[in-house]
Amino acid sequence: MSDEGTTATTGRVADADGGSTLVVGADGHEAACRTLAGSEDAGTQRIRVTGRGPTTGAVDATDLYDAGVYDDLDLAAAGTAVTDVLDTVEAAAAEAVERFVVCVDGLPEPTDSEDRERLLRFLHAVTRRVANAGGECHVHVPAERDDAFATTVAPLFDDVVDARDAASPST
Repeated sequence: MSDEGTTATTGRVADADGGSTLVVGADGHEAACRTLAGSEDAGTQRIRVTGRGPTTGAVDATDLYDAGVYDDLDLAAAGTAVTDVLDTVEAAAAEAVERFVVCVDGLPEPTDSEDRERLLRFLHAVTRRVANAGGECHVHVPAERDDAFATTVAPLFDDVVDARDAASPST
């Protein structure tokens, strides 16, 4: 996360040295997921978690996620799945794993302040856990960048990109 707690909105894919990216928009999520997950990168372990909220279509990229695919989880179970897989990857294959990527999709849109707080805690915990382990995390939401949901969670991320832009990163 940035030092000032603000979110970069560069419209490009985050660099491969780690970090967290919020991917917004209703189109292009499968391609964005493949780009952010490094579909051509050998030595990359990939984990995908989907919640019980609306998904973006990134789930079509299931073939990428060799370290684990966890579907239809509530926030607590999703957090546990990410932590368990990261622990396993770190302990068992630290030498062989050059990079690992966590994809989160299907977040529930908060309906009240308690839901909002729970979602913010989840996203903060997951993005920090992944960052502390040296990995990358991207979270897909079907909302547009200026949607209330996206603006609520955006400060937790290093970068916010439109799915269409992430699908065709600039060089």
